[in-house]
Amino acid sequence: MPSSFELLNEEIRKLAQERFGQTTPIQEKAIPEILSGKNVLVIAPTGVGKTEAALLPVLHRFLKQKHRDGVGILYLTPLKSLNRDMLSRIEWWGEKLGLKIAVRHGDTAQSERQKQMRSPPQLLICTPETLGAILTAPKMGKHLENVRYVIIDEVHELVEDKRGVQLTIALERLAERSPDFQRIGLSATVGEPDKVAEFFKLNSIVKAEIERKMSLSVECPKLDKEDLELSEKLFLSPEVVARLRRLKDLVEEYTSVLTFVNTRQTAELLSSRFEAWDKEHKIAVHHSSLSKDTRIIAEKKFKDGSIKGLIATSSLELGIDIGLIDLVVQYISPRQVLRLVQRVGRSGHAIDRFPKGIIISTEPEDILESGAICKNALEGNLEKVRTFDKPFDVLAHQLVGLTLDFGRVPIDKAFEIVRRAQPYHSLTMDELLSVLVQLARERIIWIEKEEFGKKKLSFIYYYSNLSMIPDEAKYFVLDAETNKNIGVLDERFVANSLEPRSIFITRGTPWRVLDVSGRDVIVEPAEDISGAIPAWEGEQIPVPYEIVQEVARLRRGIAEEKADLKKYCLDDLAMGAVTRSVKAQEKYFIPDERTIVFEIADQFVVMYAPFGSLVNETLGKVLSILLSTFLGETVAVKADPYKIIFEFAMKPRIDLIQTFLLETKPDAMLNILENSLLRTPLFRYKFIHVARRFGLLEKRVDYQKISVRKVIEAVLDSPIYTETFNEILKESFDLEKTKEVLSEIQSKKIKFLDYKGKISPMTVQVMQKLFSVPELISPARPEAEILDLIKKRIDDRMAKLVCLYCSNIFYERVKALPEKIKCPKCGSSVVTYAKLDEDLSKLFEKRGKGQKLTDEEKKALKEYEQIASLINAYGKRAIIVLSGRGIGPETATRILGRMRKTERELLKDMLDAQKTFIKTKRYWK
Repeated sequence: MPSSFELLNEEIRKLAQERFGQTTPIQEKAIPEILSGKNVLVIAPTGVGKTEAALLPVLHRFLKQKHRDGVGILYLTPLKSLNRDMLSRIEWWGEKLGLKIAVRHGDTAQSERQKQMRSPPQLLICTPETLGAILTAPKMGKHLENVRYVIIDEVHELVEDKRGVQLTIALERLAERSPDFQRIGLSATVGEPDKVAEFFKLNSIVKAEIERKMSLSVECPKLDKEDLELSEKLFLSPEVVARLRRLKDLVEEYTSVLTFVNTRQTAELLSSRFEAWDKEHKIAVHHSSLSKDTRIIAEKKFKDGSIKGLIATSSLELGIDIGLIDLVVQYISPRQVLRLVQRVGRSGHAIDRFPKGIIISTEPEDILESGAICKNALEGNLEKVRTFDKPFDVLAHQLVGLTLDFGRVPIDKAFEIVRRAQPYHSLTMDELLSVLVQLARERIIWIEKEEFGKKKLSFIYYYSNLSMIPDEAKYFVLDAETNKNIGVLDERFVANSLEPRSIFITRGTPWRVLDVSGRDVIVEPAEDISGAIPAWEGEQIPVPYEIVQEVARLRRGIAEEKADLKKYCLDDLAMGAVTRSVKAQEKYFIPDERTIVFEIADQFVVMYAPFGSLVNETLGKVLSILLSTFLGETVAVKADPYKIIFEFAMKPRIDLIQTFLLETKPDAMLNILENSLLRTPLFRYKFIHVARRFGLLEKRVDYQKISVRKVIEAVLDSPIYTETFNEILKESFDLEKTKEVLSEIQSKKIKFLDYKGKISPMTVQVMQKLFSVPELISPARPEAEILDLIKKRIDDRMAKLVCLYCSNIFYERVKALPEKIKCPKCGSSVVTYAKLDEDLSKLFEKRGKGQKLTDEEKKALKEYEQIASLINAYGKRAIIVLSGRGIGPETATRILGRMRKTERELLKDMLDAQKTFIKTKRYWK
């Protein structure tokens, strides 16, 4: 059978044979389909020549065109870093074939943009956001009139978020300039190819016939004596050290090991502990919160072999070129089949090399979940695709884009263009008009009879909202004891989870919130950390319904001795751990896929519900609302993929939970959720981002400085409110699947088991986990260490001193001050202490000339005189105390007036005073 390279023109054929030798199976299938002019979705694992399968036939067709002016080929990738990769890869073809290739994104220099406007490239690589930007630009938009081919890379990354929806309309806007361009989508393995193809209007699907074989195993490292000794040195539990040791062994055994974790915090913690243990074998870290330069350096070092290990989050799931990878390690369950396939698919990047992955697992539930995911990965059972349905904020932005494209836009014309995009097939004219009216209210556009058009604000709004990725503010975590910055938190976490007295975990340490002020979260170390929220909790990937059902079936199979654990890729130690766990539990009950088990532990009801993260979140929220309303008391709830835990203020009520499950109509859940969500921090947080994307709120508005509640109340009947609610339902809940589960409960297909015996081992573990210290927690710092840090900070501080006799201002570091303070100019002991940024010259000039002082100036002068009296009486100790945060002359007088034996006792009193100030300052006038 002749190679599909034979179908290409002679020049491309020779270059392809020179570069690759022969075609890969996906190229054999894709090249003829694309040459035929069809809109094609190409699905294949990473590293089998998927890019060239699309690019070569497109170049062949482009070179046959007589007219090649302007941009003829658009190559769209979801990440700027992928743009860099693609440029280096595609430039080779451009040089050989005499084609101009360029890349454009937010960081592209102005000089390069000007060059592209004067002489456009024939092939332009850019992101979806950049396409949105250049569509409206007069000169670059003109250059897009000759686009004949659009290649969309990594479509699986776009199809489930609003960026993908935005791109579908942008492509329809492009079609108004350049009709009938060919569309090609490139995707890694995906669960519902037909749905992905339909999303981007691709009418032919080409899939690699034989997926590359994948080697998978789930390990549960065994503890040894070395782990017990190292646990104290690394401030980790022995079990975590055992897993870290296994990771170290794998890095030493293989040439290049890419380790995936599920959260940024875990990436930081593992890499820091690894380096503390073994400085010789350095491991770099890679995640989205690191700067671009830091990520690029890590990628280069890994690619050139300077380091053998890289710990990453989903930031490296996409096809960024980091060289050949021998092994992918997943630290604890990847939580989804598709994530495991994509992550392990990063290894073995050659047609004749197999991807290899090892999951280093933790406790029995994690082992079972990891095993179920491995089995489904090998069988090709991937998760279904969840797309956004006609999001109104995306629609608002694209409607304004149309005004920039055409000036005046007939409403019927806009409706026709938007409805051509698959996510908006069901859009009604009333919905379109509601969005236009909202934009007109904000004076972003005008509406007149059957047309709408641009205003001055249109440009600002459109270009400020090119990205659908939430523009999250960052909050700095400041230790009240040392005034040091100890980390950064996302706006989502702060808005949803933090308020004074709440406890959270960041960088392995538990902290109690004293205050949230501006962009600072002021904290103190927490001792009682029961109920502490990990700062990375919001990053957790939901576990699907199907995987949890598989885990429940597997658990029952082990109990009945019918499970073939080898099919689940478990090693011997992992098999032993889960078997022992199930055998210990089966004397009590085994939760299976068709049974909900209830067990009481003190004030808690543990409801074992094998329905996955989103269904359990939905059920838990609805039941909590109904229980709280009925009882007139707050019933707290915490859900995970396998269970829902209810905390009752008084007597725990299993009977009520069961009654609500049996009697709540599935269709009533939407109203129950809507009425409750409106008052939650989650709704406020989401509303702010949707309102920003609509232009109602400024991009950098601080949610703490505006009354979000009043803004929400003002737009309750608007598409902004509707979209906020819809986005929460899509991302945090699964209403349709929950309706199915509730219907099965009410038809008795799912049964109840009310367990009333001695508390079971599974529930003992649940309660221990609920109140225990998470495994990646650093030990609390001793008070002595804290006081030493405070002393060092104060000693290093520059003191600004002012003589009240001669107005001389002089400076000295606190540690260099003498015990008795005197003015170096006149020798007076009437010296006061001021902040470095305070300008006292005007005050003392007026005082010296006998001019009348304002009330504020009189108050300030009086305070300086009080401070001078304290310094005169207590010398250097007074300055030490006054340098504490929020400590004024009155508090300093109380602290200095106490009898003490040591400076450490003085520092301890200062520390207590600082905390009191931070806790109470919000109540001061």
